[in-house]
Amino acid sequence: MISHIEQARRRRQLNQRIRDIIAMRRAFGPASAAEPTEPEPLEQREAA
Repeated sequence: MISHIEQARRRRQLNQRIRDIIAMRRAFGPASAAEPTEPEPLEQREAA
């Protein structure tokens, strides 16, 4: 059984990852959102 401490740690890591992704999307701005054929997201998907 996973401890509460371990659950909290995993939740924190997941939330941090989500924040990083949102920050990256904001940094790239609306130009990248308007271009779904950008190569970078595809490369990230292959790496993950």
